[in-house]
Formats: sequence, C-alpha cells, structure tokens
Amino acid sequence: MSETQDNRWSWWVGSDDERFHTECQTREEAETIAKRDGGAWVCHALSGGNLKASDSLDIERLIEDIDQNMIENFGNEDGDPIFELNAEQEKSLEAALKAALDKWQEENGVICKAWQFQDCDPAFYVETTP
Repeated sequence: MSETQDNRWSWWVGSDDERFHTECQTREEAETIAKRDGGAWVCHALSGGNLKASDSLDIERLIEDIDQNMIENFGNEDGDPIFELNAEQEKSLEAALKAALDKWQEENGVICKAWQFQDCDPAFYVETTP
C-alpha cells in the first residue's frame, strides 16, 4: 500500500484555482479537458496519498471514553474512575492499538485518500480555443 512520492504527482483540472476535480496522467490530457470544458484551471500536484487511520487515533479520548462507559455501566454512585492508566501503560496501549489498526487497514485494503494536495506547482488557466 505504500506509494512513492514520484507516482503521486499528477495533473488536475478545476473550475477555479483552489478546487480541482479531474485527475489526469499528462499535461496534454489536462489541457484538452480544460479546453473541452470551456476553459479551466490546471495544476501539477502531489496527492496526499493513503492516510494511516492510526494517525488519527486519539488515545487520551479513547481512554476517557472507555472509563466513562465503565463508570456508567459498572461504577459506584460517586463515579470514581475505573480505567486508570499510568503514562507507561497509556504509551503501550497506544502503540499496540496503532500497530493493530495499521495491520487491519493493510490486510483489508482500506484506502483513506487525502483530498488535499501535499504539494502543488502554480496553477494556470487554459482557455478554450475557437
């Protein structure tokens, strides 16, 4: 699932210089589409690629959610914490969950495509030809 930076560069066509909707393999293809569409913006951009779901794991929020669920379902009337971890345990849990999530994403072919470009050359406008 890993991609090299080189194969993520492609040409894009858009109705303005901030939003691009059509991906093309070559500049010529992008310019042809821009002309066909009555004129459009074109840019050469590096896609963000496949995101790792594990990078969005918020371990502190997860621990808090688990603790709250345990308190609501099994806690005492004072709401004392149940799922309390020290810093080492929290770090270990985060590493284990991220590794499991990465493995699961890879094995199941889950693609999380970034919609923002990682890098982009200046866009230019291609006018339609009569």
